[in-house]
Amino acid sequence: MTRGGWIALGLVARLLVGGLFVLTAVGKIGDLPTFAAEIQDYQMVPLGVTNAMAIVLPWLELLAGVLLILGVWRAENRWLIGLMLVVFTIAKAYAYFALGQTGSCGCGGDIAWLNTLLANPQGLLANVAMIGLLLLDALAQRRTDLGVRVLDESAGPGAAVA
Repeated sequence: MTRGGWIALGLVARLLVGGLFVLTAVGKIGDLPTFAAEIQDYQMVPLGVTNAMAIVLPWLELLAGVLLILGVWRAENRWLIGLMLVVFTIAKAYAYFALGQTGSCGCGGDIAWLNTLLANPQGLLANVAMIGLLLLDALAQRRTDLGVRVLDESAGPGAAVA
């Protein structure tokens, strides 16, 4: 793939994941008390921690999503969003398999179609897909950073360009 192709692929991956994080954050910020109740439904953290999470998490998601889209601190935001996705996936799996919860996860806040998209069990698959997109962006960044040689198929076999 050409350098331009890798750049485009990375941008699309960042737009999808970052955009989804921005949308979910905005939906949660619009109704923090409901989001706090939805966190408590997971039965994984005490009430005091739940309230702190409901206040901090949406703003963290918003900031990380915007910075990922813009490509600012790209690798660091990939790690942060990836860590959040791993924790969210574990929580969703626990809610689905241990508690039998199949409804809304509260992931989309007051945005109904996001709650439907991210509800269990398809929400588990959506999280895994987003982790895959983050890995794809990491590969794209590696292939396009200065000093990394990228195979250019249009230049013939074995040819490389910087």
